[in-house]
Amino acid sequence: MKGAIALCAAVMLTGCATSPVPAEQADQVPSERLYGLQNQPKTPHATVQITRDSGVNFSMCNASVHIDGKKVAELEPSETASFYVDPGERVLGITTGGGICANLMQELESSLKEGERKRYRISMDASGSLDLSRTAF
Repeated sequence: MKGAIALCAAVMLTGCATSPVPAEQADQVPSERLYGLQNQPKTPHATVQITRDSGVNFSMCNASVHIDGKKVAELEPSETASFYVDPGERVLGITTGGGICANLMQELESSLKEGERKRYRISMDASGSLDLSRTAF
């Protein structure tokens, strides 16, 4: 009996983790939730694409995307957005919070070269750990 309960609990927790969504299959973030870095400059630039996973866990909370400390978008599950940035060292970040959502934050540094495009994904595991990481999806 205890084994069956433990197995059910493990299955339920696993079901709450988010799942990767290929950027090509994700919905574009609507323009009303994009706040900057959307115009492709004529000067040398790099492109950062951020896609949020699907899944029940964390689904009621928007993820705010920040680049170099400036809020540039809010993503819902299964959404993606691209941002045009100057080449060089950039700090990418995501935050959640407000209402029923915990105040969580994750940042990472990204070195971007002229003409380069890097993809990242926002995910959350069953324990509630928020993550922003490079992805091939």
